[in-house]
Amino acid sequence: MGKTEVEEEGRVQLIEFKDFTIINGYWPNSQPERKRIDYKVKYCQSMRRLCNKLVKQGKNVIVCGDFNIAHEPIDL
Repeated sequence: MGKTEVEEEGRVQLIEFKDFTIINGYWPNSQPERKRIDYKVKYCQSMRRLCNKLVKQGKNVIVCGDFNIAHEPIDL
């Protein structure tokens, strides 16, 4: 993903096929009181850069995984 600090936790699997690329990610939880929000934002930015890079290379990209994002507490 281009950032060592993001890659250290092993949160991404990338599989390339002839017609598409699958990215399976485990997005970090920001933790109570948002202790890891900076890390989560860096992860999201790195993931976006990776996806944009692949798309610019002409690849079809499928992103899936555990996004750990909830709009409202009821969504948890």
